[in-house]
Amino acid sequence: MNEIIIPELEQAAENYRPRGQWSDREIAILQRYYGRVPCNKLRDYVHHSIDACHRKAGQLGLAKPNG
Repeated sequence: MNEIIIPELEQAAENYRPRGQWSDREIAILQRYYGRVPCNKLRDYVHHSIDACHRKAGQLGLAKPNG
């Protein structure tokens, strides 16, 4: 069987990131700016929802516990 290679799909595969996964760059941005700028501004740079920013910040110990 011949190997099928579609250049457009090869390029897309290189840049593909499964939904919900954070890159090292996005984590670094969140660590530097979370709590210093509004999350609606952060989402433009990390490409995750506001809720996802809050969840990730909690996992990283950046968010103060409620209560």
